[in-house]
Amino acid sequence: MTFYDVNRMEYKDYEKRVKDYKPYRGTNAYPVGSRRYSARHFVMRDDGVVEVYYTGLPYKKQKEKEGNPIIPLLYIHPDNTVEFNRSSDVGFLTKLTGYSVRHDVKYGGTIICNFGLRGSIHPVFKGARYSLDTFTCLTPYEWHHPKVNRKKAKETMSKYDEFLKLHKVFLDPMSKEGINGIFEDFHNEIGEHWEHQHRWDINKFHEMVESKRHVDAAVYLNVVDRGFWWIKYAVDRDIDHFKEQVCKFAQDGLKKVIYKYGSEQVFDYREIPAGGYITSSKWKIRVTSNGQSVERL
Repeated sequence: MTFYDVNRMEYKDYEKRVKDYKPYRGTNAYPVGSRRYSARHFVMRDDGVVEVYYTGLPYKKQKEKEGNPIIPLLYIHPDNTVEFNRSSDVGFLTKLTGYSVRHDVKYGGTIICNFGLRGSIHPVFKGARYSLDTFTCLTPYEWHHPKVNRKKAKETMSKYDEFLKLHKVFLDPMSKEGINGIFEDFHNEIGEHWEHQHRWDINKFHEMVESKRHVDAAVYLNVVDRGFWWIKYAVDRDIDHFKEQVCKFAQDGLKKVIYKYGSEQVFDYREIPAGGYITSSKWKIRVTSNGQSVERL
């Protein structure tokens, strides 16, 4: 969708719409673009802050009645700044704010920049305010760009030597019933969400390794690579092939997982001030504000 009916809007444009347009019947919501697309609407709060939504009005009303209201996509403040609240619908956000908004894992999450200003990239994080006049971030922050410290990395990976040596020894003689028993243990210990790749927990993996549950750790590690349903299918179809793949990823993929999901101790970080030129990274770029880690969107 190109959002042909949506134009870049500043705070004054929302004020004008409240004066010139009638709200949708039975609501306090006004159209952002064409009136026919009611899912794209905004609400002017009593304190003057504009809440922008991209969700159907009937569904929004239903969730409010259930006590589980939909959160706004973004806020427009009276000082003509925008505060992003969710990072979905980047095409809509781009048209509405004038910023180029995109998801980029190589920059650690959602980023924004002004069209034509090379290098002026800002991270999008909870609570940050961005000017709709100057296209700058008004909330102080710093980038922290990672570089692998080989000595630290070697020390960190040495903690997994025993796991890498023994997981195959204990996995090889296991039956299909034994592997399915591991799945049941995960359900009881972690909950159903253990099956989802995006809920994979490096701390839970560390716990298994430290308690010498080498097979459990190897199987759980494979979830982040293949996902539960591949694992379940592979066990039922060809358990020998499953064991081979589990061991292969433990040997070849462990270092990448450790670097990516939680071992900041293997990196040295170069601090780059807000608005400074930053390059992408295959490892996680950190962002802090006033010395505290931020919640990236």
